[in-house]
Amino acid sequence: MIDGLALAAKSQYRYRFFHSKYASELHKYNVSKECGVSLQPEVQEIENSISRETIQWTLYNNYVTIVPHIVTALVMGLKSDQIGRRFVFLYPFITAFVDYILLAVILQLQLHFGFTLIGDFVRSLSGGTMAMSLAAYAVISDTHGKKEKPEEENKTADKHEQKDDDVENDLDMSREKQRTFKIVLLHVAHDLASSIISFATGYVIQYAGFFYTVCITLGLKILLFIFALLFITETGKQKKSPGFITPLKIILKRTKDPRNRRTLFLVNMAVVFLVVSFVTERETMTIYQMSPPFCMDAVQLGYLSSETRLRGIFTIPVLWLWRRLHFMESTIAAVGTYFSVAATFLLASVRQTWVFFVVPVVAIPGSLSSSMTKAITSRLVGRQALASSFAVMLAIDEVFSFGGGQAGNYLYEKFVDTVPTAPFYLAAATFAVSAAMYTTETILQRRYSRTDTQTEINMDSPTVTSP
Repeated sequence: MIDGLALAAKSQYRYRFFHSKYASELHKYNVSKECGVSLQPEVQEIENSISRETIQWTLYNNYVTIVPHIVTALVMGLKSDQIGRRFVFLYPFITAFVDYILLAVILQLQLHFGFTLIGDFVRSLSGGTMAMSLAAYAVISDTHGKKEKPEEENKTADKHEQKDDDVENDLDMSREKQRTFKIVLLHVAHDLASSIISFATGYVIQYAGFFYTVCITLGLKILLFIFALLFITETGKQKKSPGFITPLKIILKRTKDPRNRRTLFLVNMAVVFLVVSFVTERETMTIYQMSPPFCMDAVQLGYLSSETRLRGIFTIPVLWLWRRLHFMESTIAAVGTYFSVAATFLLASVRQTWVFFVVPVVAIPGSLSSSMTKAITSRLVGRQALASSFAVMLAIDEVFSFGGGQAGNYLYEKFVDTVPTAPFYLAAATFAVSAAMYTTETILQRRYSRTDTQTEINMDSPTVTSP
C-alpha cells in the first residue's frame, strides 16, 4: 500500500526523464503543451520515440527481477511453513529500505534512470509483495475455523497432529462463506488503503517532487515495519520444512477425486489469464495516460489510481448480492470476468478521457474473481504446507505475468504509431479466455450437482420387489 506512493513517483519520473532527453527537439517546433490537439507529424514521431524508450526500460526491469523474484518467493514459502509467517512479512521491508534509499540518491543526483535497476534487483531478492501476499493468504487459512482448546487438549492434539493433517481436507462447507469473506475482506482492506494513498500521491508528487516523495515513503515504511515487528504474531509454524515437491504431493493427495483435480486446474488456469490481463494493461497504462492526447499530470493520475483501487470496497455488496442469488464461487468469478472483458474492450476502443473514469466502475464485479479462486484453492489444498502451495501458484502466476508484460510492452512499442491501445485488446482477449474457463467449471459443477441429486433420490426411493 505504502509502496504505491514510491512506485507512482518512479513510473512518472521514468517518463519525465526520457521526455527531458527530447526537450531540445520539441523546442525546435515550439511545443510546450502538446495535449488534446493534432500534432505535427515530426512532433508525433518524437512523442512516440519517448514512449518507446520508456517502455523499453519497463522490459529491462522485468528481465532483471523475474528470476530472483520467483525463486525467492518459493524459498520464502517453504521457510514460512517451517518457521512461520512472521519472517516472510518482515524480510521484504529490509530490501524495500535499500531500494528506496538508492532511488532517493538517484533522484537527488539526477543520475540515469537505468541505475534504478540495482534497487529493483535488491528488492526482488525478498520476493517483494508476492512473498507477503502468500503469507497473508496462508495466515487466513491457518486461522480459518480454528477454535481455542484447553491446554490439556492441546497436548493430546500435538500427538495426533500429523495424522490429522493427513486426513483433513478442510472441506467443511458450513464454514466456506467465512473463508471467502476473509479473503475478500483482505483485498478490500488493501484496496481501500491503497485508494487513499493513491489519491494523496498526485498532490505529494506535484508539491513535494519526486525526491521528497520517496523520502516520505521511506519514513512511512519504517513506521509500518516497527508496527509489524511489534504486533504481527506467529502462525502456521511446523517442526520441519515440507520440501519443494510436497505442495504438489499435497494437492494431488487432496484431489484424488477427478472433479477436484478438474476444479483446481480450471480455476487456477483462469486466474493465470487474469494475471496476464492485469499486467498487460498495467505495464503500459501510465505511459499511455501521460502521452498525447491525454498528457495527464500527477494529480490526475492520482485520481484515476485512487478510483481504480477504491472499487474494491464495492465488492462487498456485490458479493452479498451474488450470495443472495445462490451463485457458487466459480459463477461469481465468471460473471465478474465478463464485466472485466467489457470494461477493457471499452478502454481499448474509445480514446477519450472520460473512459478512464468509467472503466473502474464497470469492472467492479471483476475484482472478486481472484478472491474466489483463492477461496476454492484454499479449501481443496487444506492447511498443511499452505504457504508453499500458495508460493508455487503465485510463482506460476509470476511467470505468466512476465509473459503478459512482455507481450503488452512489445505491442505498445510496435503499434504506438497506429493502434496504441493494442495491449488493451490483448488484455480483453485474455480476460475472455479466463471467463470461458470459469464458465466451464460452473457448467460442469451444476451438471455434477444434478447428477448427484438424482443419485441420492434413487438411493432413497424404496425398491419394489416382484411377488
